Amino acid sequence: LGEGVKGVVPGERVLYFVPSSEGGAVGGENVFEFYDDFNTFDTSLWSTYDISYTVSNGVVTFTPGTNSYYKHIAYTTITLPENYIIEAYTYDNRPAGGVVYIFQDQDNWLSWEDCEACGYSIPRGYSNGSDVGWLAKLTPQVIPPKIWTFVKTVVKGESVIHCSNARGCVSFVSSYGFSHNGIGFVEHRNYGPLSVDWVRVRKYADIEPIVQMS
Repeated sequence: LGEGVKGVVPGERVLYFVPSSEGGAVGGENVFEFYDDFNTFDTSLWSTYDISYTVSNGVVTFTPGTNSYYKHIAYTTITLPENYIIEAYTYDNRPAGGVVYIFQDQDNWLSWEDCEACGYSIPRGYSNGSDVGWLAKLTPQVIPPKIWTFVKTVVKGESVIHCSNARGCVSFVSSYGFSHNGIGFVEHRNYGPLSVDWVRVRKYADIEPIVQMS
């Protein structure tokens, strides 16, 4: 499996088997650590800071505000294991943001600034309320503009591997020691907007499952 399959990196083989209930198939929220298909934007799950959103046809679109360069985030607080995988299907009109992969709180988090204009994928976030700036300039720049893209971010403690089905992977190791209290999305001021069809979080395994039963 993999070639042209939405939600699967080319060459990857994954089968999710989910038992049906009497009322129909089990939803993603019963399979993964976290799942949202954005049929609505559930404000009991998601919070925002200086970023607006609209929802249409099961897609949420985030537009950054103007209060700062980079602190424009939508986030959800969830209990996460030390090692986990974030997967999402996204479309960025003018990329300079992406996945918030470690979220402790609104003032302490790390993300990928996939900056098309810069040509880099950049680990960036906030620590104690201050922008930490560019922590590294990595290539390839993982997220292309104006294309629906499957994004996979593997978090193992302080280490992260960030991939897309369009351009490959980059990796980084941070040293902030933030707690893993959630995930989210971010976009740089005057860039985007960033649209998300769905997002899911699952446990990391040293050997990725070919067959997963739930």
